Amino acid sequence: MLSTAVLRDVRIKALRSRIWFKLSIEERSIIDLTIKCVKKVRSRVLRNVLTNIMLKILNLVEDISIKALEIGFMIARRYVFQALKWGYAKALSWLKDEAYIFHLGISCINTPPTYKHETLKTEYIE
Repeated sequence: MLSTAVLRDVRIKALRSRIWFKLSIEERSIIDLTIKCVKKVRSRVLRNVLTNIMLKILNLVEDISIKALEIGFMIARRYVFQALKWGYAKALSWLKDEAYIFHLGISCINTPPTYKHETLKTEYIE
């Protein structure tokens, strides 16, 4: 059975990862009303609807993680290229450090657009 605690956790995860408002108003309302009105979901139809919404949220959360790794890898490649130009041969190990790459990606995603423009210009990298 699906409990409100699970729904509350998924809702918090969606809010924290900025996915909550990408859902339709109907999907958000279904989750909110279920959390407020039901302790355990017994209806098969409601459970199927909630499961589909939860899968959608979790897939979007995973997409952000993958996107962070992709962006982080691009930035790490640029940093490594610049470090190699300066003669720092150990910089190649940066491309193998997944935590560093993830950090770069998340930092880039969370950077306000005003500052992002200057840091990602290709003139500064090549």
